[in-house]
Amino acid sequence: METLKRLHLIRHISELPPPQFNQLAFALNPPAGQLPGCMAPVADRAYALLEWVESSVGCGLKRVKNVLTALKKISMSHFAMIVAEQSH
Repeated sequence: METLKRLHLIRHISELPPPQFNQLAFALNPPAGQLPGCMAPVADRAYALLEWVESSVGCGLKRVKNVLTALKKISMSHFAMIVAEQSH
């Protein structure tokens, strides 16, 4: 992956709200102890996650992109449900 895309990816993941980052980490399922604890900045956790993702035992960047896309779809459908409920 080229440098600009890598920077964009780590920035995007680092800017996720903690609950969404946790959903991403849960879906990717890194080994226990791989990520810094929940009190660490999301940027530090994102770096550790991507280090694991790209390692020989990690799930690969393609899986990260797929999970991020799924999280975005889930967030949008959840938002649509809230708007629909409020309009009734």
